[in-house]
Amino acid sequence: MKIYEGRKYYFRNITWTGNYLYASATLNKVLDIKRGDVYSEELIDRKTTFNPKGGADISGLYMDDGYLFFRVNHVEVAVSGDQLMWKMRIFEGDQAIVDQVTITRK
Repeated sequence: MKIYEGRKYYFRNITWTGNYLYASATLNKVLDIKRGDVYSEELIDRKTTFNPKGGADISGLYMDDGYLFFRVNHVEVAVSGDQLMWKMRIFEGDQAIVDQVTITRK
């Protein structure tokens, strides 16, 4: 049996919009996807929403600072040969504040 997996694609440029709390350079460092890395949708999902291996991810960066309504949408904006360009659209939302914590004994 022969399997043709198709053409291999690579990340090219990743740009950020809607980020006011963190600079694009900071988000790129947390994302840790470099130009020339092999494209993987699983990788981009893990690095933006939830990293089950416990590593840093963009969602955790915001949520750990109280931005519980944060979300990021990644959109492929262009293909040039075998390279994909991405735009990360961020909605930071309002920062949640804990008003009161009640501890009860059962």
